[in-house]
Amino acid sequence: YYNLKEYRSALVDLNKVLISDTGLIEAYLYRGLVHQHLNNYTFAEGDMDHYISRKPADESALLCRAGLHNDMEEYLKEVQDYDAYLEMHPTEAAVISYRANAWNELDSFDKSLNDYNTCIRLEPVNYQYVLGKGNLYFDFEKYTEAIDQYNLYLLTDPSNKEARLNRADAKLNSKQSEDALEDYALLVAAEPQNGDYLFYRGFCYMQLSADTASNLFSNYSALAEKDFSAALDNGYRDIPKILLFRGLVRNNLSHNPEACMDFKKSAELGNKEAKDYFLKNCGE
Repeated sequence: YYNLKEYRSALVDLNKVLISDTGLIEAYLYRGLVHQHLNNYTFAEGDMDHYISRKPADESALLCRAGLHNDMEEYLKEVQDYDAYLEMHPTEAAVISYRANAWNELDSFDKSLNDYNTCIRLEPVNYQYVLGKGNLYFDFEKYTEAIDQYNLYLLTDPSNKEARLNRADAKLNSKQSEDALEDYALLVAAEPQNGDYLFYRGFCYMQLSADTASNLFSNYSALAEKDFSAALDNGYRDIPKILLFRGLVRNNLSHNPEACMDFKKSAELGNKEAKDYFLKNCGE
């Protein structure tokens, strides 16, 4: 049942097994995993704790419980599980990277950075750790350092969309809008019907329209309007937000009836900022 992902049926069978023989210790671990899949986290933790207390040398169980603690957003407990595992396998870079992610969730920048640096030292040809280090810098708004890591990663994997998107976002956040636009444009060229990429490029055009001289203002605003419309047509999910942004660029282009329509629709979908713009620019 577990392999078939029929977790409720698996739980029924495991309960029967443990009623008949509480000494089958492995059944507690399996039942804990089933509870985890069913989002019964308290029961899952209890079963895994019981199993590990009886078999503390089972290192794979420590990783299972670490994954559970990640699902529970109990990141300090997750770190403690990785610590216990790494006492037995101190050079396992993958697990060190998992701990780096947990430190990041705990806002422990220095500890997370130290773990990523250790991963890179242990496996210098595994550039996923470089990407992870870049994401850490990004999360802590250290955009220049993040861009450096993304640059390094993209030298080895120039088609990686995650790294390119993250680099574009880092550039945009560090006021390098024109450089960011190049990355967004490459993403759209690779997937011209990706609503998310169209939105990001449209937002970059919107930023450029605010940052550039008046002779380029309308050009960038028009390009932003076009991308926002295309993003809507291609399934961009946050409809209230994109309607607000399209309304703003349409308002900048003096397309007032269309702007008011976007503000109104966005407000009807619960966007309070759009409601304020509608009342300010469009009347009651």
